[in-house]
Amino acid sequence: MFDDVANTAPGRVSLYSPPVAESIRTLNSRLRSTVLGSQMFEVCALVAAREFDEDFEWTGHAATARRVGISEKTIQAIQFNRELKDLPPKEALMIQFGRALFREHRVSSELYAEIVKTFGQRGMAEAAWIMGDYAMAAVALRAVDQRNPDGSLPLTGGSK
Repeated sequence: MFDDVANTAPGRVSLYSPPVAESIRTLNSRLRSTVLGSQMFEVCALVAAREFDEDFEWTGHAATARRVGISEKTIQAIQFNRELKDLPPKEALMIQFGRALFREHRVSSELYAEIVKTFGQRGMAEAAWIMGDYAMAAVALRAVDQRNPDGSLPLTGGSK
């Protein structure tokens, strides 16, 4: 199990509780193969990282998002809390969904209906679980004051 989870910062934190580490590894692995696909997975991870100002998760997932084809415009809209009007509709909708969950702690009936229409009920549920998984990782990383090992700037662009 050590080899499976020790290659990520959240995994290393979870090793303080091996039974939890195994469950978290399994959950994260399964969430990476949802009906949403790799692009929406990365959008969900970025939204959660941004809402918690979690630099470590942001840095890794921003790079992966670029590799899977998420535009710089979408990444910056998440990073700098920009308006969503000029983004691809599915990406904008997913960001709106995440922002509602994290900021308002609820999703309106209209937004819920649009998410389900676009991604299906399974996709809606999996998006919420992905964001929840990365929120959990952010909390764990904050608990141990995890920093970016490469010295990169915080996701907000300033210094900490």
